[in-house]
Amino acid sequence: MKNISIIILFLSAFLISGCTSKTEETYGIAENFKLPDVNRAEHALSDFKADIIMLHFWADWCAHCREEFKGLEKTYQDLKSEGFLIIAVNVGQSKDHVKGIQEEYHITFPMLRDADKKVSELYQVKGLPASYFVSSDGQIKYQRSGWIKAEEIADRFYALK
Repeated sequence: MKNISIIILFLSAFLISGCTSKTEETYGIAENFKLPDVNRAEHALSDFKADIIMLHFWADWCAHCREEFKGLEKTYQDLKSEGFLIIAVNVGQSKDHVKGIQEEYHITFPMLRDADKKVSELYQVKGLPASYFVSSDGQIKYQRSGWIKAEEIADRFYALK
């Protein structure tokens, strides 16, 4: 009976500690890059400072990518004062096309253009949209292929912050 009590006590302590510990998973270092915005100004990833940066690769031929911008802008507005930044990286479309999307959806976060698709290749983007959450020390802490909802963005931000 004493052995069973010890086992129960040990398992309880193990389960409680497992529920309260924060798991740190890293997918690698976020490679620095330099890309132009819609006004042709060059920006390096290292130029941007935030607690968490969400690199969001997209193209508007993907129906979900267009629809996502409504939620992305609202989430950015809700979280930017807490150290969150979205950098939208368009894959393979023209400057005028990207600028039109930025204006249509009233996007205020940076929109960069990966015209030759070198940065999306560097990040091994397999499908669009794709999102990478990067910590302030340059580590990719989470990556997601496919449509990402506002609630998931906020949850990831707070979990990683």
